[in-house]
Amino acid sequence: KEILDIGEPYVSRAGEVAGSLFAPTFKLDVGKEFPILETKKLFVKNTISELLWIYQAQTNRVDWLHERNNHIWDEWVVDENGDWKTIVYKEENGRTLELETVKHIGKEYAGTIGSAYGYVVNKYNQVDKALDILKTDPNNRRNIISLWQAPDLATGVLEPCVLWSHFVVKNGKLNLAVQQRSGDIPLGVPFNITQYAVLLNLFAKVTGYEPGELSWRIDDAHIYKNQLEGMKTQLNRFDKMRYIEELIKESTDIEIIALYNNLLNEYEKINMNNKNFNELEEYLTMFELMLTKTKPELYVANKDDFYDFDNEKDNKDIYVKNYKPAPVIRFPISK
Repeated sequence: KEILDIGEPYVSRAGEVAGSLFAPTFKLDVGKEFPILETKKLFVKNTISELLWIYQAQTNRVDWLHERNNHIWDEWVVDENGDWKTIVYKEENGRTLELETVKHIGKEYAGTIGSAYGYVVNKYNQVDKALDILKTDPNNRRNIISLWQAPDLATGVLEPCVLWSHFVVKNGKLNLAVQQRSGDIPLGVPFNITQYAVLLNLFAKVTGYEPGELSWRIDDAHIYKNQLEGMKTQLNRFDKMRYIEELIKESTDIEIIALYNNLLNEYEKINMNNKNFNELEEYLTMFELMLTKTKPELYVANKDDFYDFDNEKDNKDIYVKNYKPAPVIRFPISK
């Protein structure tokens, strides 16, 4: 909401930005509550499989994701000629220009995203080093996994959005500070927050700590122009959910049942062509959601070795229980 109210618009490489803020920072206590968005559906399996692709499998191959029915990186695959083709946007004389561009990565990177993400985690053995520090030197203030490795940027299709993860032990709890250079608020940020909350829990499990806080900073937090309508829908849902939550708290069971039945009767009678149909349907959906909503919880199997966690399509070791979100909001992908 703050981005839409006071954010600065500009034209970025990936498209027209409706508004952006510099370096908002917030904390979430992952030990008390697992953070996952409820105002729209977040695809949890994809969230977890991409995390494991980067930090456990430590690969850049996109077919690994395909085997797990995850296609979120399909737009960034290097072709058989070693090229990655995309559209770059720039502002010139008050106009936004779309320019086709080709980045040559190298034929040896065909079928991958180049030397990025899991590639650099593996190349510099970053996970094993981080886990070893947590076990042997918990007061170390240099325990950082960095996805931003200057020697490898030229042959990666995309510079990483998450720059680094800093693991800090305080009072027997494992905390994680994440810095993100660029944050797509409708799509990337909710996905990443849940993802790194999972990583914090996994690292805590195998090193013997309780999960603590997740600190998050986004150097450029933005919303693209083509995402505005979806964000307005999401904010509207948030307001409805807060209102209904308070209504439920302040009402008796009999009053709640009567209100729900009235809404349902009105919905069943209204014509789909009525201008109020969509609004009523959305409100009824939110009402049903809040009536049946339970607190989402992350299940993590009891493992001692980070590499022993299941990473197959139907992951039995890592999943979210009691997740009841509002329906999907489709946002366009910006490359």
